[in-house]
Amino acid sequence: MIICEITAWLTTFYMLYARYWLKSIIQFYIFGAIAVITGYVPHLTIGILDFIQFQKLDGFTVFIILLFIFGFTFGKKIVTKIDIKIQNWVNRQRESSQQRIPSVEIPTKTLPYMLIYYNINNKKGKFWWIL
Repeated sequence: MIICEITAWLTTFYMLYARYWLKSIIQFYIFGAIAVITGYVPHLTIGILDFIQFQKLDGFTVFIILLFIFGFTFGKKIVTKIDIKIQNWVNRQRESSQQRIPSVEIPTKTLPYMLIYYNINNKKGKFWWIL
């Protein structure tokens, strides 16, 4: 159960990373399916087995049932609003990070560059004449 929970959280984070930063729908669906299998299915199974064993509804089972009812009724609107806000935030972060990165030119006429370039491209390794 612990391994399922850890896997579910890791795949959930990667699922969100794939959706918003990588913009990969295929990876989003693949890791979403893994998150459902390792996260929701064990919780549902525990709730069902608990109900079968004790023949009564306890707090955990009621919470799981209410959570699924809420998710299927009002959850779509809330998830859509959250999705739009996250996409806007990611777009702002991308724009600001692109503006902060300056373009840097590497000076090719400096002595260290010539020494490194000559050592890489010369098989004999003699570079004393550059000095």
